[in-house]
Amino acid sequence: MQVKLKGINRVKKKLASGGFNYHYYLKGFGAIKPLPGDETKPFRPGTTAFLRAYNALISGMVPALKVPRVTGTFRDILTDYMHASAFTQLKPRTQKDYTAHINVILDKWGTLPIEALDDVGVRPLFLKWRDERAKRSPRQADMTMTIMGTILKWALDEGRIKHNYAAKPGKTYSSNRSEMIWTQEQQDVFLAKCDASMRLPFLIAINTGQRRGDILNLTWDKVKDNRLALKQAKRGKAINLPFTEELTEAIELERQRGYKAGDDDYVLLNTQRNPWKETAFDAAWGRSMTRAGLKSTGLHFHDLRGTVVTMLSDSGASNEEIAVTLGWSRTYVERMLEIYKAVDTEASNRAIEKLERAKKKAKKTT
Repeated sequence: MQVKLKGINRVKKKLASGGFNYHYYLKGFGAIKPLPGDETKPFRPGTTAFLRAYNALISGMVPALKVPRVTGTFRDILTDYMHASAFTQLKPRTQKDYTAHINVILDKWGTLPIEALDDVGVRPLFLKWRDERAKRSPRQADMTMTIMGTILKWALDEGRIKHNYAAKPGKTYSSNRSEMIWTQEQQDVFLAKCDASMRLPFLIAINTGQRRGDILNLTWDKVKDNRLALKQAKRGKAINLPFTEELTEAIELERQRGYKAGDDDYVLLNTQRNPWKETAFDAAWGRSMTRAGLKSTGLHFHDLRGTVVTMLSDSGASNEEIAVTLGWSRTYVERMLEIYKAVDTEASNRAIEKLERAKKKAKKTT
C-alpha cells in the first residue's frame, strides 16, 4: 500500500562495500528503524515492516526525540466519534456493543495515519483483516467491519477523510434459518419442562411475535383490556394487538400474583421478582432449553418471531396484516416468509396430495 506519510526524510549512505543504503527519519521523532523481527524484511515506505515501525514510533512505543506522539491517526477519529452525538445518542446497549468492536479496531488500526485511510490500498488490508478474524467468528468479524464503516462514514461527513474504504464490505457470515421453526411438539415440550420464569416470556413471544427486548421491557401500563400497546424500541413502530385466549389466561395468572391496577412495574420478573437483565435471561433460557432436551435443535428465542410469521401466513393472514402485527414493512414480511417458509412440510404435504389426486384422475381416464 503506497501511503504518502508526511515528514519523512530519506538519507542515502555509502557502504564500505561500495553499495548504498538508505536511512529514514521522521521529523520531530528521529530514526525509523525496523522493529524486532522485521530486520530482514523489505524496509522502505510502502512496505508492511516500514509502516509498523512508523506506527510504533508515533504511538510512543519507540522513544521519540522531541515529542511523545502526534495527532492525525485513526485513534483520534475513533475517540472523537465516541464523544459525538452519533454515538452518545445510541441506546446504552448499542453503545456497549459498539465499544467492544471499537476496541478491537483500536488495537489493530489505532496508529494508522489518517492519510492512510484515504489511500485505496487500505481497503484490501481491511478486508484481509476481516477475513482472518472471520476464521474464528464470521458474525463478529462482519459486525466489526460494519461498525468501522459506520465510523468512517461519520468521519467522511465531518470532512476528516475523503473516502470510506470500509463501506459495503459484503458478508462472510450467512445464516439459513429456514428450518428453525418451533413445531407444536417442541413448543409443548418446552412449556412442560421449562423454568417457571420462562413460561410467560415464551407465551408472549409465540402469541405476539415481538422482539425479546420489547418483551423483557414490557410494563403493566402497556397491557390494557387484553391488548398489547407499545412502541417498539428498535424501529419506533407503534403496536396495538389483541391477546389470544392462551395469552389472556397467562397474563391473568401473572396479575393474580400481585399486580395492582395502575401499577407500571415490569410484567416479566425473575425468580427474585426483579426485572430481567438480558444476560441473566439468556442463562435461564439456556437452562430451560437443556431441560427440555431442545438445546441440540439450534432453536433460538428469536426464532419464535419467525414461527409466528409462518403461523400467521398459514392461517391465511395477508402480508399487510402480518406487517401490522409485527411492526414490519410488507417487503420485510415477504423476505422473512421466503426464509422461514423455505421448508414448509404442510405445504409440501398438500402439494403431494394434489399430485396423487391428479395421478389417480389420469389413470381413470386412460
